[in-house]
Amino acid sequence: MGKPTDEQIKEFWEWCGFKRESRWSDPADIVPKHEYDVWVYPEGGKVTQHLTVNPSIDLNNLFKYAADLAIQCIAIDHSCSLELARYILFKHWLENIEKGLDPALALFWAIYEVFNGSTSSHKEE
Repeated sequence: MGKPTDEQIKEFWEWCGFKRESRWSDPADIVPKHEYDVWVYPEGGKVTQHLTVNPSIDLNNLFKYAADLAIQCIAIDHSCSLELARYILFKHWLENIEKGLDPALALFWAIYEVFNGSTSSHKEE
């Protein structure tokens, strides 16, 4: 587990509700007018400048857009409480940190495993 690929990042943010959208440049800014792609954030207003600029993988974005979704997925997949689901996610996060990953990347990979359905956990934890 190192740095995620562009495809993994794209897949991750789409799971979190980000949408890819085509926009047209303002003809006053750029001549000739051209189409470009952006990421539209889940709340609908904020966009990245261009699709080549992925939403940042930082703890702020991961907690704001991904952690709660992952906790809900774990609770459903394992038929457990949200508290136990939170414990499972954070346990995986800490295990990734212990492997030497940066905290943000460690959380990214813990959540990515949830979205991919590859978390292994036990209800008795």
